Amino acid sequence: MTGEGWQRVAYVDDVTYEDYIALVKALESAQFLVDLHVPYLLVFPPGTELHQHALYRSGRLILQDKASCLPPLVLAPVVGDHVLDACAAPGMKTSQLAALMDNSGSLVAVERDRKRFTTLCTLLRRAGVTNVRPLCGDFLRLRPADYPRVTAILLDPSCSGTGMVGGVPSEEVPLERLRRLASLQERLLQHALSFPAVRRVVYSTCSVTEQENEQVVAATLAAHPNWRLADAAPATWRQRGRSSSLPPGHAERCLRASVNEDLCHGFFVSAFVRESSSDEERAAELVENGGKGEVGLAKRRKRKRRDEGRQHSTDDIGKLACDETTNVKPQSLSKGSVASGEVETASSRPRKRKRVKSAGRQLGEKECRSSVHVGGPADEISAVGMKTPGSRSLTPARFSDCETTAVVESVKTRPEMSPQSVIREMRSTKKGPKRRKGAAERRKGAQKRNHPRVEK
Repeated sequence: MTGEGWQRVAYVDDVTYEDYIALVKALESAQFLVDLHVPYLLVFPPGTELHQHALYRSGRLILQDKASCLPPLVLAPVVGDHVLDACAAPGMKTSQLAALMDNSGSLVAVERDRKRFTTLCTLLRRAGVTNVRPLCGDFLRLRPADYPRVTAILLDPSCSGTGMVGGVPSEEVPLERLRRLASLQERLLQHALSFPAVRRVVYSTCSVTEQENEQVVAATLAAHPNWRLADAAPATWRQRGRSSSLPPGHAERCLRASVNEDLCHGFFVSAFVRESSSDEERAAELVENGGKGEVGLAKRRKRKRRDEGRQHSTDDIGKLACDETTNVKPQSLSKGSVASGEVETASSRPRKRKRVKSAGRQLGEKECRSSVHVGGPADEISAVGMKTPGSRSLTPARFSDCETTAVVESVKTRPEMSPQSVIREMRSTKKGPKRRKGAAERRKGAQKRNHPRVEK
């Protein structure tokens, strides 16, 4: 900037806040200074046009109000952290978080509105953010267990906007609208506190009403005694929270900004930190059993599908198919599959063409039952998988460590008849459903009766 003719206004390190505000008010055209609280924020005089500047067009310079820079500064993520931005659009705070993390670690940016989500992705792409994963969805629908590594959350939800310059005054906002907004903000904040590994949550709004700020913070602290407020305001910041809606000693830990005193939008910032250590153990368990990030959700879905294939008991053994042969020896599973507990389900097998069952298999399904003989009690087995020589299906099974064998016995065959004889008898006596003959068939039958064939 200085190479283009801009002049940087310097000040001493121990400058007071009043002197700093006076320097900002005295800035002239083509002058700028570095902000007192945000070290990477450049302050320009009002009316400065930078939309056509090369740095802005390339995404290296982002135009943003100072009040919007305070929540990421209070969250203070470090390199390698796992951070979640709950209401990320339009993306300026998200890009600031990525800069604080040096484009490392993981950053999840959640936005519910589709159009705002597009704006978010465009800004992050222009800014060169590479450690972010944009997510278009409702933050309230996220399962905290699916994000076991998230340690910090930034929540800047929808609000009345009464702190914005040129916005609606707080006196003109209907009380019913403030009540609905405060209810939504409280739900969002309590949902953010429910993430298992999160240690720090920053809640901020661009509103100046107590219903959306101090009252929401007080209700959340009452519902979560294992969380407390941390100092959100820098040492030289003058405005704090309002004590009328907060317990004693909590108002000084909140930050408030105003147009008249701080020369920025009206804003409210608070920081929550976790006190108990039991949630840390729970988060470590989730990381160990559930995997990283959303992998835990995929593993649970896979486990659910696998368990659905195991819903077989010893009562279902009687439904196993038997073959036409007399001595049927079941084919056991491999040793590796028994030891690992893997189960072949209908969803895991490749789809095959449907085949017509043979008469022997139909007989087996209707006339046969199975008995199980094991080295221990029969109730030690949840199910038995058996594959007969005549079939191509494998019943899902889960075996215990004991050796298992299955023997198929016929229950309705007579001792003097073999299974082949029973099959032939069933085929000879089986009658299909009666069908009404058509007119052509009736005429053909009448011709045969009236004109019998004479053999030569």
